[in-house]
Amino acid sequence: MALDKDFDAIDEATLAALQTNGVTEGPTLEFKRDTYGSGDDAKKEFLKDISALANTLGGHLVIGVDEVEGVAGPIVPLRLDPDAELLRLENLARDGIQPRIVGLRMRAVPVSGGRVLILRVPRSMNAPHRVSFRASNKFYARSSAGTYELGVDELRASFTASASALDRARAFQQERTFRLDSGAGVETLTRESGILVLHLLPVASFTGLIAVNVDQRGNGGFPPIGSAGAMAPRLNFDGFISVNNIAPGSGYTQLFRNGVVEATTTYAVNEYRGQRMVLAANLESEIAKVLPSYLASLKRLDVPSPVAMTISLLGVKGAQVDVGRDPYGYRMGPPPPLNWHQLDLPMVMIEELDELPSMRRLLRPMFDALYNAAGVSRNNMFGEDGEWVGGDPE
Repeated sequence: MALDKDFDAIDEATLAALQTNGVTEGPTLEFKRDTYGSGDDAKKEFLKDISALANTLGGHLVIGVDEVEGVAGPIVPLRLDPDAELLRLENLARDGIQPRIVGLRMRAVPVSGGRVLILRVPRSMNAPHRVSFRASNKFYARSSAGTYELGVDELRASFTASASALDRARAFQQERTFRLDSGAGVETLTRESGILVLHLLPVASFTGLIAVNVDQRGNGGFPPIGSAGAMAPRLNFDGFISVNNIAPGSGYTQLFRNGVVEATTTYAVNEYRGQRMVLAANLESEIAKVLPSYLASLKRLDVPSPVAMTISLLGVKGAQVDVGRDPYGYRMGPPPPLNWHQLDLPMVMIEELDELPSMRRLLRPMFDALYNAAGVSRNNMFGEDGEWVGGDPE
Protein backbone atom coordinates (compact mmCIF):
# COMPACT_ATOMS: atom_id res chain seq x y z
CA MET A 1 0.00 0.00 0.00
CA ALA A 2 1.12 3.56 -0.69
CA LEU A 3 1.36 4.43 3.00
CA ASP A 4 3.57 1.44 3.84
CA LYS A 5 6.78 3.41 3.35
CA ASP A 6 9.12 5.53 5.41
CA PHE A 7 6.68 7.43 7.61
CA ASP A 8 8.56 10.70 7.25
CA ALA A 9 8.57 10.35 3.45
CA ILE A 10 4.77 10.44 3.10
CA ASP A 11 3.90 13.61 1.18
CA GLU A 12 1.08 15.21 -0.81
CA ALA A 13 1.82 13.04 -3.84
CA THR A 14 1.51 9.91 -1.69
CA LEU A 15 -1.87 11.08 -0.43
CA ALA A 16 -3.12 12.07 -3.88
CA ALA A 17 -2.22 8.59 -5.13
CA LEU A 18 -4.75 7.11 -2.71
CA GLN A 19 -7.59 8.54 -4.80
CA THR A 20 -5.86 7.94 -8.14
CA ASN A 21 -5.36 4.27 -7.32
CA GLY A 22 -8.80 3.78 -5.81
CA VAL A 23 -7.45 2.66 -2.44
CA THR A 24 -10.22 1.36 -0.18
CA GLU A 25 -10.65 1.37 3.56
CA GLY A 26 -10.09 -1.94 5.28
CA PRO A 27 -8.77 -3.60 8.42
CA THR A 28 -5.60 -1.47 8.32
CA LEU A 29 -6.80 1.83 6.85
CA GLU A 30 -9.42 4.44 7.66
CA PHE A 31 -10.09 7.86 6.12
CA LYS A 32 -11.58 10.85 7.93
CA ARG A 33 -12.64 14.01 6.12
CA ASP A 34 -12.54 16.15 9.26
CA THR A 35 -10.63 15.95 12.49
CA TYR A 36 -12.30 14.78 15.69
CA GLY A 37 -14.29 17.28 17.71
CA SER A 38 -13.78 18.30 21.33
CA GLY A 39 -16.93 16.69 22.75
CA ASP A 40 -16.88 13.45 24.70
CA ASP A 41 -18.52 11.42 21.93
CA ALA A 42 -15.96 12.63 19.38
CA LYS A 43 -13.10 11.83 21.74
CA LYS A 44 -14.46 8.32 22.31
CA GLU A 45 -14.73 7.87 18.54
CA PHE A 46 -11.05 8.75 18.10
CA LEU A 47 -9.99 6.39 20.87
CA LYS A 48 -12.17 3.62 19.44
CA ASP A 49 -10.60 4.04 15.99
CA ILE A 50 -6.95 3.89 17.07
CA SER A 51 -7.42 1.18 19.72
CA ALA A 52 -9.21 -0.99 17.14
CA LEU A 53 -6.26 -0.72 14.77
CA ALA A 54 -3.78 -1.50 17.57
CA ASN A 55 -5.82 -4.51 18.71
CA THR A 56 -5.96 -5.98 15.20
CA LEU A 57 -3.25 -5.57 12.56
CA GLY A 58 -2.19 -1.97 13.08
CA GLY A 59 -2.44 0.47 10.20
CA HIS A 60 -3.10 4.10 9.31
CA LEU A 61 -5.70 6.69 10.19
CA VAL A 62 -5.73 9.50 7.61
CA ILE A 63 -7.47 12.71 8.66
CA GLY A 64 -8.09 15.15 5.82
CA VAL A 65 -8.93 12.72 3.02
CA ASP A 66 -12.56 12.22 2.01
CA GLU A 67 -14.04 8.82 1.20
CA VAL A 68 -16.94 7.73 -0.97
CA GLU A 69 -18.39 4.35 -0.01
CA GLY A 70 -15.08 3.36 1.52
CA VAL A 71 -12.91 4.46 -1.43
CA ALA A 72 -10.37 7.27 -1.04
CA GLY A 73 -11.63 10.59 -2.33
CA PRO A 74 -9.97 13.98 -2.72
CA ILE A 75 -7.73 15.62 -0.17
CA VAL A 76 -9.67 18.03 2.06
CA PRO A 77 -6.95 20.17 3.68
CA LEU A 78 -7.30 20.87 7.39
CA ARG A 79 -6.92 24.54 8.23
CA LEU A 80 -5.76 24.43 11.81
CA ASP A 81 -2.69 24.69 14.01
CA PRO A 82 -1.11 21.30 13.24
CA ASP A 83 1.17 21.25 16.29
CA ALA A 84 -1.68 22.03 18.67
CA GLU A 85 -3.94 19.41 17.09
CA LEU A 86 -1.28 16.70 17.16
CA LEU A 87 -0.58 17.50 20.80
CA ARG A 88 -4.30 17.26 21.60
CA LEU A 89 -4.61 13.88 19.93
CA GLU A 90 -1.39 12.59 21.50
CA ASN A 91 -2.58 13.57 24.98
CA LEU A 92 -5.98 12.03 24.36
CA ALA A 93 -4.44 8.76 23.17
CA ARG A 94 -2.08 8.67 26.14
CA ASP A 95 -4.72 9.39 28.77
CA GLY A 96 -7.76 7.65 27.30
CA ILE A 97 -6.47 4.16 26.45
CA GLN A 98 -5.17 1.46 28.80
CA PRO A 99 -2.55 0.18 28.47
CA ARG A 100 -0.92 2.94 26.45
CA ILE A 101 -0.31 2.17 22.76
CA VAL A 102 3.46 2.01 22.39
CA GLY A 103 4.91 3.16 19.09
CA LEU A 104 1.97 5.33 17.97
CA ARG A 105 3.27 7.94 15.50
CA MET A 106 1.59 11.10 14.23
CA ARG A 107 2.56 13.81 11.80
CA ALA A 108 1.02 16.66 9.83
CA VAL A 109 1.72 16.42 6.09
CA PRO A 110 1.80 19.78 4.27
CA VAL A 111 -0.59 19.89 1.30
CA SER A 112 -1.93 22.69 -0.86
CA GLY A 113 -4.20 24.77 1.34
CA GLY A 114 -3.42 23.19 4.70
CA ARG A 115 -2.45 19.90 6.33
CA VAL A 116 -3.42 16.24 6.39
CA LEU A 117 -2.86 14.35 9.64
CA ILE A 118 -1.42 10.84 9.39
CA LEU A 119 -1.45 8.43 12.32
CA ARG A 120 0.55 5.21 12.06
CA VAL A 121 -0.76 2.74 14.62
CA PRO A 122 1.39 -0.33 15.31
CA ARG A 123 -0.02 -3.79 15.75
CA SER A 124 0.30 -3.84 19.50
CA MET A 125 2.31 -6.44 21.37
CA ASN A 126 0.57 -5.33 24.56
CA ALA A 127 -3.00 -5.88 23.41
CA PRO A 128 -5.84 -5.75 24.06
CA HIS A 129 -6.19 -2.01 24.64
CA ARG A 130 -9.24 -0.67 26.43
CA VAL A 131 -10.90 2.70 25.87
CA SER A 132 -10.90 4.03 29.43
CA PHE A 133 -12.05 7.60 28.73
CA ARG A 134 -15.08 8.57 30.83
CA ALA A 135 -15.28 4.99 32.16
CA SER A 136 -16.10 3.64 28.71
CA ASN A 137 -14.20 0.39 29.42
CA LYS A 138 -14.68 -1.13 25.98
CA PHE A 139 -12.36 -3.12 23.71
CA TYR A 140 -12.52 -2.73 19.94
CA ALA A 141 -11.08 -4.43 16.86
CA ARG A 142 -11.25 -3.82 13.14
CA SER A 143 -12.36 -5.90 10.16
CA SER A 144 -13.05 -5.23 6.49
CA ALA A 145 -16.52 -4.08 7.53
CA GLY A 146 -15.24 -1.50 10.02
CA THR A 147 -14.77 -1.24 13.78
CA TYR A 148 -16.58 -3.51 16.23
CA GLU A 149 -16.52 -4.33 19.95
CA LEU A 150 -14.55 -7.40 20.96
CA GLY A 151 -16.39 -10.37 22.41
CA VAL A 152 -15.27 -12.50 25.35
CA ASP A 153 -13.62 -15.22 23.23
CA GLU A 154 -11.75 -12.64 21.14
CA LEU A 155 -10.54 -10.89 24.28
CA ARG A 156 -9.24 -14.16 25.68
CA ALA A 157 -7.40 -14.91 22.42
CA SER A 158 -5.88 -11.40 22.38
CA PHE A 159 -4.48 -11.75 25.89
CA THR A 160 -3.04 -15.17 25.02
CA ALA A 161 -1.39 -13.93 21.81
CA SER A 162 0.51 -11.16 23.62
CA ALA A 163 1.86 -13.59 26.20
CA SER A 164 2.81 -16.15 23.54
CA ALA A 165 4.91 -13.65 21.57
CA LEU A 166 6.98 -12.79 24.65
CA ASP A 167 7.36 -16.49 25.46
CA ARG A 168 8.69 -17.11 21.95
CA ALA A 169 11.13 -14.22 22.38
CA ARG A 170 12.45 -15.76 25.59
CA ALA A 171 12.77 -19.17 23.95
CA PHE A 172 14.69 -17.66 21.01
CA GLN A 173 17.12 -15.92 23.37
CA GLN A 174 17.71 -19.11 25.35
CA GLU A 175 18.31 -21.16 22.20
CA ARG A 176 20.72 -18.58 20.75
CA THR A 177 22.65 -18.36 24.01
CA PHE A 178 22.94 -22.15 24.17
CA ARG A 179 24.30 -22.23 20.61
CA LEU A 180 26.90 -19.58 21.45
CA ASP A 181 27.94 -21.46 24.55
CA SER A 182 28.36 -24.56 22.38
CA GLY A 183 30.59 -22.72 19.91
CA ALA A 184 27.88 -22.57 17.24
CA GLY A 185 27.35 -18.83 16.86
CA VAL A 186 26.94 -17.15 13.49
CA GLU A 187 30.65 -16.22 13.59
CA THR A 188 33.57 -18.15 15.09
CA LEU A 189 34.83 -16.54 18.30
CA THR A 190 38.45 -16.97 19.38
CA ARG A 191 37.68 -17.62 23.04
CA GLU A 192 35.46 -20.30 24.48
CA SER A 193 34.80 -18.57 27.81
CA GLY A 194 34.18 -15.08 29.05
CA ILE A 195 31.64 -14.24 26.35
CA LEU A 196 28.99 -11.55 26.73
CA VAL A 197 25.90 -11.76 24.53
CA LEU A 198 23.31 -9.01 24.30
CA HIS A 199 19.97 -9.58 22.62
CA LEU A 200 17.44 -6.96 21.52
CA LEU A 201 14.18 -8.83 21.01
CA PRO A 202 11.34 -6.81 19.44
CA VAL A 203 8.23 -8.64 20.60
CA ALA A 204 6.66 -8.08 17.17
CA SER A 205 9.51 -10.13 15.66
CA PHE A 206 7.84 -13.23 17.05
CA THR A 207 4.50 -12.69 15.35
CA GLY A 208 5.81 -13.49 11.86
CA LEU A 209 4.91 -10.02 10.59
CA ILE A 210 8.34 -8.36 10.46
CA ALA A 211 10.93 -8.65 7.71
CA VAL A 212 13.56 -5.92 7.89
CA ASN A 213 15.70 -4.62 5.04
CA VAL A 214 19.13 -6.15 5.62
CA ASP A 215 20.85 -4.26 2.80
CA GLN A 216 24.34 -3.67 4.20
CA ARG A 217 24.55 -0.19 2.67
CA GLY A 218 21.94 1.09 5.11
CA ASN A 219 22.84 -0.89 8.20
CA GLY A 220 26.00 0.76 9.49
CA GLY A 221 24.43 1.34 12.89
CA PHE A 222 25.34 -2.04 14.36
CA PRO A 223 29.03 -1.88 15.39
CA PRO A 224 30.39 -4.75 17.51
CA ILE A 225 30.66 -4.06 21.24
CA GLY A 226 34.05 -2.59 22.11
CA SER A 227 35.13 -2.19 18.49
CA ALA A 228 35.42 1.63 18.60
CA GLY A 229 33.67 1.67 15.23
CA ALA A 230 36.14 -0.71 13.55
CA MET A 231 33.87 -3.08 11.69
CA ALA A 232 33.54 -5.14 8.54
CA PRO A 233 29.85 -5.40 7.58
CA ARG A 234 28.44 -7.98 5.20
CA LEU A 235 25.28 -9.88 4.36
CA ASN A 236 24.92 -13.47 5.56
CA PHE A 237 22.31 -16.21 5.58
CA ASP A 238 20.62 -14.91 8.74
CA GLY A 239 20.56 -11.27 7.62
CA PHE A 240 23.36 -8.81 8.21
CA ILE A 241 26.52 -9.12 10.33
CA SER A 242 29.18 -6.67 11.44
CA VAL A 243 32.46 -8.06 12.80
CA ASN A 244 35.40 -6.40 14.51
CA ASN A 245 37.99 -6.11 11.71
CA ILE A 246 40.79 -4.98 14.05
CA ALA A 247 40.49 -8.00 16.34
CA PRO A 248 38.90 -10.81 14.28
CA GLY A 249 37.02 -13.37 16.33
CA SER A 250 36.55 -10.99 19.27
CA GLY A 251 32.87 -10.36 18.64
CA TYR A 252 30.13 -9.53 16.16
CA THR A 253 26.73 -7.90 15.90
CA GLN A 254 24.08 -9.80 13.94
CA LEU A 255 20.85 -8.26 12.65
CA PHE A 256 18.39 -11.05 11.93
CA ARG A 257 15.77 -10.74 9.23
CA ASN A 258 13.01 -10.57 11.83
CA GLY A 259 14.56 -7.52 13.53
CA VAL A 260 16.34 -9.29 16.41
CA VAL A 261 19.84 -8.03 17.26
CA GLU A 262 22.53 -10.31 18.72
CA ALA A 263 25.75 -8.61 19.86
CA THR A 264 28.73 -10.48 21.33
CA THR A 265 32.16 -9.77 22.74
CA THR A 266 34.85 -12.07 24.12
CA TYR A 267 36.10 -9.38 26.50
CA ALA A 268 33.66 -10.18 29.31
CA VAL A 269 36.50 -11.72 31.37
CA ASN A 270 40.08 -10.47 31.61
CA GLU A 271 43.17 -11.58 33.54
CA TYR A 272 44.28 -9.33 36.41
CA ARG A 273 47.19 -10.37 38.66
CA GLY A 274 46.55 -14.00 37.82
CA GLN A 275 42.83 -13.79 38.58
CA ARG A 276 40.02 -13.89 36.02
CA MET A 277 37.94 -10.74 36.42
CA VAL A 278 34.57 -9.63 35.04
CA LEU A 279 35.11 -5.91 34.53
CA ALA A 280 31.52 -4.83 35.17
CA ALA A 281 32.04 -1.08 34.89
CA ASN A 282 33.93 -1.45 31.60
CA LEU A 283 31.29 -3.73 30.10
CA GLU A 284 28.52 -1.36 31.12
CA SER A 285 30.38 1.55 29.53
CA GLU A 286 31.01 -0.28 26.25
CA ILE A 287 27.37 -1.34 25.93
CA ALA A 288 26.20 2.21 26.72
CA LYS A 289 28.31 3.42 23.77
CA VAL A 290 26.76 1.14 21.13
CA LEU A 291 23.20 0.72 22.41
CA PRO A 292 21.91 4.13 21.18
CA SER A 293 23.05 3.25 17.65
CA TYR A 294 21.35 -0.16 17.79
CA LEU A 295 18.05 1.28 18.98
CA ALA A 296 18.11 4.20 16.54
CA SER A 297 18.77 1.75 13.70
CA LEU A 298 15.82 -0.44 14.72
CA LYS A 299 13.60 2.64 14.74
CA ARG A 300 14.88 3.63 11.29
CA LEU A 301 14.03 0.14 10.04
CA ASP A 302 10.44 0.63 11.33
CA VAL A 303 10.77 -2.13 13.92
CA PRO A 304 7.97 -1.46 16.44
CA SER A 305 8.23 -1.30 20.21
CA PRO A 306 8.33 -2.85 22.74
CA VAL A 307 11.80 -4.40 22.65
CA ALA A 308 13.04 -6.81 25.31
CA MET A 309 16.76 -6.56 26.15
CA THR A 310 18.74 -9.41 27.68
CA ILE A 311 22.41 -9.82 28.60
CA SER A 312 24.09 -13.13 29.42
CA LEU A 313 27.67 -13.82 30.52
CA LEU A 314 29.03 -17.23 29.49
CA GLY A 315 32.01 -19.10 30.89
CA VAL A 316 32.40 -16.95 34.00
CA LYS A 317 32.57 -19.62 36.70
CA GLY A 318 35.51 -18.94 39.02
CA ALA A 319 35.88 -15.31 37.90
CA GLN A 320 35.51 -12.38 40.28
CA VAL A 321 33.40 -9.31 39.55
CA ASP A 322 35.26 -5.99 39.57
CA VAL A 323 32.92 -3.02 39.79
CA GLY A 324 35.40 -0.32 38.90
CA ARG A 325 37.60 0.20 41.93
CA ASP A 326 40.83 -1.68 42.73
CA PRO A 327 39.79 -5.36 42.64
CA TYR A 328 41.38 -5.99 46.05
CA GLY A 329 40.35 -2.74 47.70
CA TYR A 330 36.99 -3.96 48.99
CA ARG A 331 36.21 -3.27 52.62
CA MET A 332 35.44 -6.93 53.28
CA GLY A 333 38.22 -8.30 51.07
CA PRO A 334 38.05 -9.46 47.45
CA PRO A 335 34.66 -10.61 46.12
CA PRO A 336 34.02 -14.34 46.06
CA PRO A 337 34.47 -16.18 42.75
CA LEU A 338 31.31 -16.77 40.77
CA ASN A 339 29.76 -20.20 41.16
CA TRP A 340 27.84 -20.13 37.86
CA HIS A 341 29.01 -20.93 34.36
CA GLN A 342 26.31 -18.63 32.97
CA LEU A 343 24.89 -15.42 34.42
CA ASP A 344 21.61 -14.14 32.97
CA LEU A 345 21.07 -10.52 33.97
CA PRO A 346 17.47 -9.37 34.53
CA MET A 347 15.52 -8.67 31.35
CA VAL A 348 14.66 -5.03 30.65
CA MET A 349 11.69 -4.01 28.51
CA ILE A 350 12.19 -0.95 26.30
CA GLU A 351 8.64 0.29 25.93
CA GLU A 352 9.23 3.10 23.43
CA LEU A 353 11.99 3.66 20.88
CA ASP A 354 10.90 7.28 20.42
CA GLU A 355 11.36 8.29 24.06
CA LEU A 356 14.43 6.55 25.43
CA PRO A 357 15.85 7.16 28.90
CA SER A 358 19.60 7.58 29.26
CA MET A 359 21.48 4.42 28.38
CA ARG A 360 22.91 4.25 31.89
CA ARG A 361 19.47 4.38 33.44
CA LEU A 362 18.26 1.72 31.02
CA LEU A 363 21.14 -0.62 31.89
CA ARG A 364 21.14 0.03 35.62
CA PRO A 365 18.77 -2.77 36.79
CA MET A 366 20.74 -5.30 34.75
CA PHE A 367 24.15 -4.31 36.03
CA ASP A 368 22.99 -3.76 39.60
CA ALA A 369 22.41 -7.52 39.68
CA LEU A 370 26.00 -8.08 38.49
CA TYR A 371 27.28 -5.64 41.13
CA ASN A 372 25.33 -7.61 43.73
CA ALA A 373 27.41 -10.67 42.78
CA ALA A 374 30.45 -8.69 43.97
CA GLY A 375 28.76 -7.92 47.29
CA VAL A 376 27.96 -4.34 46.27
CA SER A 377 24.40 -3.07 46.62
CA ARG A 378 24.43 -0.91 43.50
CA ASN A 379 26.55 0.91 40.95
CA ASN A 380 28.25 3.69 42.93
CA MET A 381 28.40 5.85 39.80
CA PHE A 382 24.74 6.68 40.46
CA GLY A 383 24.06 9.33 43.08
CA GLU A 384 21.54 8.99 45.88
CA ASP A 385 18.97 10.73 43.65
CA GLY A 386 19.38 8.03 40.99
CA GLU A 387 21.22 10.29 38.54
CA TRP A 388 24.43 9.18 36.79
CA VAL A 389 27.50 10.96 38.19
CA GLY A 390 30.20 9.14 36.21
CA GLY A 391 31.92 10.55 33.18
CA ASP A 392 31.13 7.92 30.55
CA PRO A 393 28.45 8.23 27.84
CA GLU A 394 24.88 8.44 29.07
